[in-house]
Amino acid sequence: RPLIVAAAVAAAVAAAQASQLGQAVETHATQRLAFRARAALGRGPVLDPRIKIFSYDDGTVAALKELDLPLSSWQKVFASLAGRKPKGIFLDKLFDKPQSPAEQAAFAEAVRALDVPVVVASFVANDAIKGRARLPLTEGRYQVESLTLDPSRLSWLRSQGGAFFGAPPPLSEAFTGIGHAIYNGDGYVRPFHRINAASIVPHWSLFAATTVGVEGSHLVVNGTPVHPDADGQVLVNIDPPEVYAKRAFTMLPLITRALAGKPVPVVAEGDYVIILPAMYTGNTDWKETPHGSVPGGYVMTAMLNSVISGQWLRVLPHAWAFIAGGALAGAALGVLVSNVLFFAALFAGVLLLAAGGLAAFAFASVHAPWAPAAVAFTGAALAVFADRQRKRQLHQVRMEKELETARIVQDSFFAEARATGRLKIEGFFHPASECGGDWWGHFPAGDGLDIVVIGDATGHGVSAALVTAMAFSTCHSWVHERRAAVQLVPANPGLLLARLNQVLCESKSRDATMTFFAALFDSNAGVVTFANAGHNFPFILAHTDAGLVVRKLMSTPGPVLGMLDDAVYPVARANFSPRDKVMFFTDGLVENKGRAGKGWGFGLQKRLRKIGGLGAAELRDQIAKESKELTHGVPPDDDSTVVVVEALKDCR
Repeated sequence: RPLIVAAAVAAAVAAAQASQLGQAVETHATQRLAFRARAALGRGPVLDPRIKIFSYDDGTVAALKELDLPLSSWQKVFASLAGRKPKGIFLDKLFDKPQSPAEQAAFAEAVRALDVPVVVASFVANDAIKGRARLPLTEGRYQVESLTLDPSRLSWLRSQGGAFFGAPPPLSEAFTGIGHAIYNGDGYVRPFHRINAASIVPHWSLFAATTVGVEGSHLVVNGTPVHPDADGQVLVNIDPPEVYAKRAFTMLPLITRALAGKPVPVVAEGDYVIILPAMYTGNTDWKETPHGSVPGGYVMTAMLNSVISGQWLRVLPHAWAFIAGGALAGAALGVLVSNVLFFAALFAGVLLLAAGGLAAFAFASVHAPWAPAAVAFTGAALAVFADRQRKRQLHQVRMEKELETARIVQDSFFAEARATGRLKIEGFFHPASECGGDWWGHFPAGDGLDIVVIGDATGHGVSAALVTAMAFSTCHSWVHERRAAVQLVPANPGLLLARLNQVLCESKSRDATMTFFAALFDSNAGVVTFANAGHNFPFILAHTDAGLVVRKLMSTPGPVLGMLDDAVYPVARANFSPRDKVMFFTDGLVENKGRAGKGWGFGLQKRLRKIGGLGAAELRDQIAKESKELTHGVPPDDDSTVVVVEALKDCR
C-alpha cells in the first residue's frame, strides 16, 4: 500500500507541477529562493569585464532634450565606438521608427562600412501587426543551414510559428545581426526561436558567439555545452540588478564625444559594447525575474554574459524522476520512522532536499526540481503516516474489544464472595492492565471441605491471563475428580499443585510460569492444609486468649509452577478456629508504590495487627482503600489480589 500511495502522490505532484499554478510557484517562489540564496552566498555569475554597458538614462534625456537620437547621431556614435575596435556593438533597440529614405540610406551605408559587428533587437508576434512590415525570413542568416546547424539534430526544437518584426530595409540589411529579444517573465529565454522547419531566429546575445553548434539535444556555444529544457529554453543566469547598474555608464559623455569626433576612452579593444537606449523614466521595459522587476536590458546583458563567459545554468531534466524519488523516500519515512520522531524526520528531510537543491544551484549552477520533490516527499510521508495511524487506531480499537472480551471471560474465573455456612470468603482483584495475571478461586469439595487457591502468573496482560485460564480449568477438573471419586483422588493441595505444574510444563510456551498457593479448609476438624509453589505466604490472623496473633502460614515451598517437571509440593497444616482469618495476597499488593515511593512493603503484617479484628468483608475493603491511598496517582506496575477467608462461629 505505501507504494500505491507514493505513486498516487507522485502523479498528483507531477500534474500540479505541469499546471499553470505549478509554473507560477516555480517562477515566483522556487526560482526566487534559489537566485537570492545564491546572491546571499556571493556565488552569482561574474559579469565579464569586457562588457561595457551604456544607458540612455534620465540625465541623458535631460541634457539632450530628446528621447532618442536621430540616425545621423547614431551613425556617429557607432563610428566613435568602432574606432576602439570592440568585438561588437549590441543595441537593445529595434530601429523601426519612420525615417526618410535618404537618412536610412546614409545610415545603412555608414553601418555597412564599419569593421565592427552591430547587432540590434527584434521581436516575434503571434500574428501580423497592422502598420508594421514583417522582416523577410528568406535571408540566409535566418536559415538553419546558414547558421551551421544540422537540421537533423534540431528535431527537439519545436516550431513556434509567429511573425518576425524589426528594423525595416535597408536598415535591416546593414546590421550584422538582428536577434530576438523575447522574454516572457518566467526566467527562461529561447536561444533559438524556430518560426518554421527552415527558419530560425537566434537570440540577440548569440551573435556574440564565435561558434554555435548542436550535439544531441544540447547546444554548444563557444565550446561550452548549453542544455535547453524540453521546450528549448534556458534559464537566464542573471545577477541582482545592482550588479549591472554599477557597471553601467550614462550615454551622455559617449554621445557628446562622438558628436565631437572624439574616441570613447572607457571602451577597449575586444570589449562588448551594450547600449540600452530606453533606460529613462516612463520608457524602461521592466521584466519580472527571480530578482524582482528589472530593466529588460539587464536580461539581455545576462544572456550575452553567458555567451562570452560560458557561465550557463543547467536545468536538470526528468523532473518526474525526482518527484517519484521524493515520494518513495517519503513513503519509506512514513513506514519506518516512529511516531515520536516522524515530524522531526520529515522536517529534516525537507530541509535536506532544500539545502541540497540550493547548494547545487549556488555552487554547481544546476537547477534541480527539489521543490516538487520536497512536496512529493512531504505528501507521501504524511499520507502513509496518516494511513499507518488509521490502521494503528483500528488495531487498537480491535485490541481493546478483544481485551474487553478477555477481561469478561477472565472475570468469570474468579469466585464470588460467599459464605459457605462455616466459612466467609471475600476478595478483590485489581489488574495492572485490561487483563491480569492474578487469579483466585474457591471450590467446595464436599464433606465440609473447601479449597481456596491464589496464583500469580509471570507478567500481566493477555499472555498472563491465558495462564490463569489454564490454572482455572485444571483446578476445576481436579476438584470435579475429587468429588466424583474421593478414594482415587485424595484431597491433598500438594497433589493439586503437582497437577497444575504438569499442565504448565506440558504447554507449548515454556514462559508459562506461575506462583501458586492452595489451601484446603476442613471445617469439621478446624484445620487448614496447604501447599506452596513459590508464592507469598498468607497471613493467619488467629484469636487467642492473649489477643490477636498475626503470623504467616509457613511451609516448605515447592518450585514455581511450570519450572521443573515432576516437582513435589510438600503440605503443612495449621489450626483454624472460629473468628480466625487467613489473608492471601499477591506480590503486587506489597510491591506497588505511589509518587513518594511508599507502599505496603514489610509494613503489611504490622498493619494487620491493628485492623485484623475486622470481619472478612471489612478487612478486604480496608486493605483496598489503604492500598489505593498509598499508590495514588501512579499506575500500578503489577496486578494485586487479596482474599480473606474467615472461620465462622460454628467452625470446629
